[in-house]
Amino acid sequence: MKKLLLILLCLPLLFGCGNQQSQDIKNCLAGNWCYPSCSNPHSAWEFSADGTFDFTVDMGSYDWSAWGEWKDIGNNKVEIIYTKTSTGDEQPSQIVSMPDCRTLKVGSTLYKRDDINSHNTNQSTYDIVTFLDGETMNREAFLNDCVKSFKAQGKTSGFKNNGRDFCNCILEELATNFSLYEFGIEAKSVKENTNNNAEAVSLLLNNKKAEKVVYECMQRPELFNNEHMKISSEEELRVIIAECKNNHKNGMTSTEYNELIEYVYIDSYCECYMKRLFATFTIQQLNNMINDSKLTEEAQRIQESCMTDNVRGN
Repeated sequence: MKKLLLILLCLPLLFGCGNQQSQDIKNCLAGNWCYPSCSNPHSAWEFSADGTFDFTVDMGSYDWSAWGEWKDIGNNKVEIIYTKTSTGDEQPSQIVSMPDCRTLKVGSTLYKRDDINSHNTNQSTYDIVTFLDGETMNREAFLNDCVKSFKAQGKTSGFKNNGRDFCNCILEELATNFSLYEFGIEAKSVKENTNNNAEAVSLLLNNKKAEKVVYECMQRPELFNNEHMKISSEEELRVIIAECKNNHKNGMTSTEYNELIEYVYIDSYCECYMKRLFATFTIQQLNNMINDSKLTEEAQRIQESCMTDNVRGN
């Protein structure tokens, strides 16, 4: 039951995390970047928030400068468009990447941020969330994307503050349990393995640390309204049915499970059971069901009724 509820709760978070990477480029890029260091640079970039940049090379006997415009093209990549050079020669545009908020990769060269002189150092400590590897994420950008996804999927009624506090809890727990690189790789991997977003969440929750992150926030009743959780799409329903079948399969011997699927139309039974559970119980009740015998007994009555309604041959 826990994972079924986690899937419905966490679908918007996958969108929030996915949208965050491009937003972080806009927040992180503006400032000074140097190689090998900003205390003794051989080359340096200065990016401005207005979409312009300048680049300098100082190798003692060789100096060169360039100016131009930059454009975020998504997937943690930036297009560099040169408009002028100190020697008057034309330079073709190039694509650079940002593996994280402190690293700029130009060809095979890694430039590091000058944190002292960067343009966004006026952000408060609260605005920035630091992960286990020391990499950072902009809190406000993540929360805005996360809440927007909750609204788009009609899930805000189940949460206090339109889901913002729940999103913030998730972000804090992610930063406590993951490096930013590790979580980014995990989220990217599950998205590449399926086009079904609800299934992607189910795969992500197979990671024990990711499951722990969401479970910790589920233990905070102050984050939830006393509302029912809705299954808002066919893809969610398909994954919920699949998870229902997995729960039965994992809780039985193979012989017992085979007998069950010979006795009932398993998909129809699971659809009936899941829909009636979510219609009968609130989020808080579902979350606390294991500790409440009355709730458990009512859930068992629903299960028996759905099984009777879907016996083969009826």
